[in-house]
Amino acid sequence: MEARSARGSRSVVALIAPVALGFLAACPGPAAPPVVTTTVGASAPPATDELPAEPVEREDVEPGLAAGDDVVTDDDDDDVWFDGHDCWQGAGDRRRQVACTDDVFLEVGDDTAVTLAADDGCYTVAREPVRVRCPPGGPTVVPPATLTVKQGKRTFEVDLATYACRVAEDFECPKDAFCDPAPGDHRPIVACPAALRPRLAPGVAPTDRHGKDCYLGTLAVACPTQAVTGPRVTSAEDDQGRRVVVGADGRCAVTEERCDDAGTCGIFEAPVACPAVLLPVLVNGKAPKVKDDGTCWWKKTQVRCPS
Repeated sequence: MEARSARGSRSVVALIAPVALGFLAACPGPAAPPVVTTTVGASAPPATDELPAEPVEREDVEPGLAAGDDVVTDDDDDDVWFDGHDCWQGAGDRRRQVACTDDVFLEVGDDTAVTLAADDGCYTVAREPVRVRCPPGGPTVVPPATLTVKQGKRTFEVDLATYACRVAEDFECPKDAFCDPAPGDHRPIVACPAALRPRLAPGVAPTDRHGKDCYLGTLAVACPTQAVTGPRVTSAEDDQGRRVVVGADGRCAVTEERCDDAGTCGIFEAPVACPAVLLPVLVNGKAPKVKDDGTCWWKKTQVRCPS
């Protein structure tokens, strides 16, 4: 967990309601057919005219990234604080919404389901979604290839803001009859068919498997169709502080300046060993082969060793 001190006269107040990341809600399905449940994912908190509560002052606290952390300086008018979704500055009648900076957001790993919302922010897929710092490789889950699936007289639709599915029964109300609910009005939340489950971003592996079902945390996701995917990022620093770039062929290189004896210099690419973060990830649930030198392999492809 990273914390940063405020710069200048500006301080950051992070007020985040306690949240269990990755804890997903199970919602009841329709009475007929038999009840099923689903995982409700991330969506931005609903709009409200109410202003968040005033920050609580605490002493000797650095800008926190965990739920409930806060920072207040002696100059209340210059405080910036985070309510779990938006950032605010000032107090009382002078309170106003301001742009958030990354240092107020919780930092999460690739084992957490994170989706990109309509406001271009990253949110945890959870019962109580919280805006978080986008992982270096971006969101860990992406939308399915299709948004609706028809099964018999039932039509399933996934909500990209929540990754929850609703089902509509196809029926007609008899003439001169009163139907409650009316056709199309009753759309309960149900378990998503496999085709509507979110997909894992390249380089993200399921954290759990049950038979043919895959999960990232407790979110049901589509199982990867390839054994190896990724890496999550295409460049990183190695242990010598050099910027290493991985090419489309999976090989890594650094660019460096070289000069010949005549003093003529140029930029050249020099092949180097890939840092672990630039290696592809084995996502099929099987263990890689570990060689004597400590590297991990799947068939002829070097992969990131399990942590």
